[in-house]
Amino acid sequence: MDPKIQKSKEFFLSGIKYLQNEDFENAEKDFLESFNLTPDRLSIINNLIQIYIHNEDAIKLENLIKKIDKTHIDTFEAQSGYAYLYFFKKKYEESSNILKKIKSRNIDEEKLLLSLEAKLFEEKKEFDNAKLIYEKIINISENNAKSFYNYGLFLMKINKTDEALIMLNKTLEMKSKIKVNEILWNKSLCELKLKNIDKGYKIYKPLSRTEYEKKFLKLKELTRIEDLIDNPKKVLIWGDQGYGDMIIFSRFVKYISKKYKIKINLLFPKKIKELFINFDENINLFENDEVQDLDIYDFQIRLSCLPRVINYKDFNDIEFYELNLKPISSNLQKKTPNIGLAWSGRSTFSNDNFRSVPLAYFDKLLKKNFQFYKLQQEASENDIEILKKYSNITDLGSKSFFELANIIKQLDLVITCDTAIIHLAGTLNVKSYLLLNYNSHWIWFDDSKSNAWYPSVEIIKQIKMSDWSTVFHKLEKNIAQLYS
Repeated sequence: MDPKIQKSKEFFLSGIKYLQNEDFENAEKDFLESFNLTPDRLSIINNLIQIYIHNEDAIKLENLIKKIDKTHIDTFEAQSGYAYLYFFKKKYEESSNILKKIKSRNIDEEKLLLSLEAKLFEEKKEFDNAKLIYEKIINISENNAKSFYNYGLFLMKINKTDEALIMLNKTLEMKSKIKVNEILWNKSLCELKLKNIDKGYKIYKPLSRTEYEKKFLKLKELTRIEDLIDNPKKVLIWGDQGYGDMIIFSRFVKYISKKYKIKINLLFPKKIKELFINFDENINLFENDEVQDLDIYDFQIRLSCLPRVINYKDFNDIEFYELNLKPISSNLQKKTPNIGLAWSGRSTFSNDNFRSVPLAYFDKLLKKNFQFYKLQQEASENDIEILKKYSNITDLGSKSFFELANIIKQLDLVITCDTAIIHLAGTLNVKSYLLLNYNSHWIWFDDSKSNAWYPSVEIIKQIKMSDWSTVFHKLEKNIAQLYS
């Protein structure tokens, strides 16, 4: 055998082993080595395409397709790659047109095409059709764990939490090579959303993705409240996930401090630390740069994991502590109501297309004789153009979190989708309407008016996926009653 072909085969077989263990990084390295030696092998191209589809890496997928020999351009491998590439580029019509022309030759190829078809239905918000496709994949998969897991994630996305839990449990029973911590993380979110607090928090362990998080996780995790009570100086509690999560879970630090009369170490990003300076005299508040030597601590714990450590179960009656800011003189106008708005969140958030509200829905409200304040930082170019039509909205997007908090405290009302703004307004005890997507974050459970966290926040929730019309009908009625 030609030495080049032999070496390519060795890399290929090594790549297959890595792929079977879902080690996509090393599998890619070996397949690329094999491809460089024998670029005409469709089996190598196919495996690389599968990896880039799995990683949703449009750049690498496109670069690979460009290298495919013209004699292979009409093959299943190349055409399926193109279909997914257009999908990743959000060119859904082009993706769909290619998909319709591709013929599968076996069950694995059929599943690959069906998966893309389901994703295209999701993008068109045809969730019932997407659900039928996922069920079809399950039926032809012969107990394939990955298919059950993907279906479970889809069911979570469309708020079919009970059904999602069944799929995730089946995935666990199959003892697949899917990382168990990923399955358990999603299962915990389902249990918590269903208010199975004890079950949910027993397996609640956020997935670590950043170097910032990993440095804390080198320390032993706090699992017993006794270790915190006995020597609180040796325990570091650190804010994790988003700013909204840090605000909402901060109450548990104060709860522990009051109940056990101990001084607690709490680390926050600078943005959040500024807000909580006067939160509690028994909390040693640090920002990231102020904690360099982690060796002085015996234990660490994520802020969001505190309810598990203290065995907190009564989520129907959660302690609320209003965040008190130093009073400042108001410089807002007094002639008409002052209303804060946030209609969209960080665009990179995975569920942002569900939680964010198209600005056009606010048109009727913005035409009223109120003074509005844009509280969010980001705004699309299209939204910026729309806002130019209104003379009664002030842009506060450049304000710091602390400055924003002081302004929110002076507002008559806040109207926002599910971003950190609602947590900021809620913890400041400012009257607010939360415009909530149907497939909301677990912390809102399935509440549709009142909520367990903030007495000043009223939820107005979608009654079905992606339908904001009923939400705004209710909002307009509420506004009319408030300011008749």
